[in-house]
Amino acid sequence: MYILQFSQNEYMKKKLFDTYPKLLVEASPYDRIWGIGLDRYQEEAWSESTWRGLNLLGYILTDVRNELMKDDGMMVDKQYQVIVNNIPTYTKPLFLVEMPFVKNEIMLLKKRIQMLLLILTYVYMCTYIL
Repeated sequence: MYILQFSQNEYMKKKLFDTYPKLLVEASPYDRIWGIGLDRYQEEAWSESTWRGLNLLGYILTDVRNELMKDDGMMVDKQYQVIVNNIPTYTKPLFLVEMPFVKNEIMLLKKRIQMLLLILTYVYMCTYIL
């Protein structure tokens, strides 16, 4: 779903490609699931080993970027695999707050994924009960 969102908007796709090869990070001190549970100004935010959160949003957007670059021929399969296997150590993080063009997209992404998780939970519960 988010691959389409970035692939259909050339401006956003270019901005996303400009972040390569950095790991994208949601530096939210209040969010330990979608973010790292730290503010970008905290020293611990600069090392993945000290993050308090999962950074799911950052990993999703990093993967979307890499997939789109691979699809556009900007990255070969071998290069893509090296990056995917080494994401935590590949480079310093790029905090999403430094990318204002995605601020609204981030909020939509969180809401859509939360809705999807609710639907999946409901489906699982219905199949378990039956």
